[in-house]
This record gives sequence, structure tokens and C-alpha cells, in this order.
Amino acid sequence: MIFFVLLVIILVFFVAEHQVYLRLWNKKLTYECHFSTDEAFEGDEIELVETVTNNKWLPIPWAKTEISTSKWLDYAGSQSVVTDQTRFVPSFFVLKSHHRVVRRWKVRCLRRGVFGVGKITIVATDLFGRESLSMPVAVRAEVTVLPKPLDSEAAALTPSGLSGETVVRRRLITDPFYVSGVREYTRFDSANRIHWPATAREGRIMVRNHDCTSDQTVAVILNMQTRRDEARVRHDGEDIEQGIRAAAVCLEQAAEQGIPMRLIANGGMPGKAATVTRQGSGEDFFFDELRVLARMENEKSENLMPFLASLNREALATDVYLITAYWEDEMADFARRQAFAGVQVHFILTRPLDGAELPEDCSASYFLPVRGGEEGAA
Repeated sequence: MIFFVLLVIILVFFVAEHQVYLRLWNKKLTYECHFSTDEAFEGDEIELVETVTNNKWLPIPWAKTEISTSKWLDYAGSQSVVTDQTRFVPSFFVLKSHHRVVRRWKVRCLRRGVFGVGKITIVATDLFGRESLSMPVAVRAEVTVLPKPLDSEAAALTPSGLSGETVVRRRLITDPFYVSGVREYTRFDSANRIHWPATAREGRIMVRNHDCTSDQTVAVILNMQTRRDEARVRHDGEDIEQGIRAAAVCLEQAAEQGIPMRLIANGGMPGKAATVTRQGSGEDFFFDELRVLARMENEKSENLMPFLASLNREALATDVYLITAYWEDEMADFARRQAFAGVQVHFILTRPLDGAELPEDCSASYFLPVRGGEEGAA
């Protein structure tokens, strides 16, 4: 009789426990996650912070979340699974009554782009592990990874240097400013022209007097087409990524020298066929351009030469830096036509030319991946 009563009590307890967990396990159970920063550079280490709160008396003996994010975010210390472009990172929790757990993941940003976590599913069990319980949770954690300007110098090669004869170290963008003296400050002068030693000596604000070369403007043209006979969609974007890093270097150097600049590309952000940004200068504008590069898709909108032909003269500048992974003779024709209009075109090559030769009247530099896994100018 006692055994029968105990059996009934146990059965009632099991049924009651099962019903309680079915109805209450997800009540006052919350999940949040966010990145430690909204923006980072390639190679930076940031944090993803998970917070799970069980704000009720009923404990959760076992719970699991699975973070679904880009494979270009590397989670240190995780047993993640990578499939195609997605990384799955499991996370396990034990939640007592009125208990909060905060977990911090070290995340390394491997490549530029906009990455986020949009949805999480929490999977849990009851006290005896008999029931699998799940609940979807909408979250919004996003980080913009900016392309990192690498080596600020490049190997400037003459046409003969492309076959290994002449190599000269210099910056990708030459300094346009030639200082011919100092003069008194006017309200039309920018602060970066102030000559502080002369200001201290004269007792009034003095600025550098520049020749007309200070009117230089820069247009950085990024060729999203990586081969002459390339299909529309690129599945291997390493050449494009190297071109984006080269564009970041050019824009950084223009910003450092106060040169007005713009970015042009035969590819664009989601929903846009091509990229032609407004002209601007300064550090804030430079970061705006980096954000454009971060969001660009690895896809060309059209072949380079028709795209160049469609550009208005106003979209170009006094100096054009055309970044490309391959060479075709029509590029030299484009440079010659621009030269007649007073525009200097300099080519930045992100891949060896494999025997191709540039004409003697073309200016070019290499910006190549270097050994050891790092990338930079060579």
C-alpha cells in the first residue's frame, strides 16, 4: 500500500513538473547580446556580450543558444561550425532561480563588412531532461568592420620596373602642396594651414602660402572586375578585398594631406549598381568613405571600360588613381585621353601582370599581399 502511494506521488510529481515547465519555463526568461563596439577595423579584437536572465523561481537546469553569424567573425575559445559564409557558435547555460549569466566572447574581425546577429533560438530542458523546449528570440547586434589601410607606402614602379628593373619606394599619393612662404590668416583659410612657428614669431595667426598645386583633387577608382572575361558574380573575392585595402590607403593619404577626394567603383552597396561618392576632405569624410567600402558587395555592376566611358568629367579629378587586378590596353587609352584634359592617371595593380607590359607613358604601382599571411604594399 505504501509502495503504491509512493508510486502515485512520484507519478503526480513527474506530471506536475512536466506541466509546470511546459507552461512557465520561458516566463521572465530574457536573452540579450551586443557587440562591444559599433565599428572596428580588420584584424581588431572586439567582444560579443551575451546576457541571459532567469527572473523567476523556476530554475533552468540546462539551456543552449546558438549564435549564427558571419564566418569572418572568429570567436576565440568556441567549438564553432563553419558552413559556406556562416559560423554557428553554441553557448550553454545553467540558470538558477533569479539568476543572471553574462558571457563575453572574444571576437576577431577577419574581413571588412557589416556583420550581425539577427535571431537566436534558446533550447532548454526540464529537471529530468525529458522535454526539449525552445523559444526564438529576436536580437539586433551589428558591427561594421572597416577595411584597414595597411602599409602607407607602395613600390612605385616605372614601366620597365614591372619586369624587375626599377623599384622606388614612395607613397601612393604624392603631396600636392608646395609651400612658397607664409601670410596672415584670413577667414577663408582652413586650420590645417596654420604655420605655428611663424604665428609665435609674428604674434598673429600666419598660414602657409601654397602655390596653385594645392588645388589638386583625387578620385580613387576601384575596379571590381578582377579579370577581363569575368562573369558577373565573384565567389572568390580576395582580389577585390586587396583592391579595397588599396583604396583605403589612397583615401587615408588624401585625408592626411587635406586633398579633396571621392571614391568611384563599378560596383556598389546593396541596392546600388555603382558607386560615385560626393567630393569631400578631412578625417570625418575619410571614415564615411571607409563605411562605403565596408558595405560594398563583391560584385561588379558592369565591365570597367564601359563604366569609365559613362563617367562625367565632373566625377573625375586632377589626379585619378585606378586600382585594378588586371591590365588591358584600353586602360592606357583612357589614361592618354585624360592626360589631354589635364588629368593624371596612376594605376595601382593588386596582382602581378603575368608577363603583360605597360606602355612607357603609363605610371603604375604595385600593392600586393606580402608573405606570412599579412597584406600590404610591396
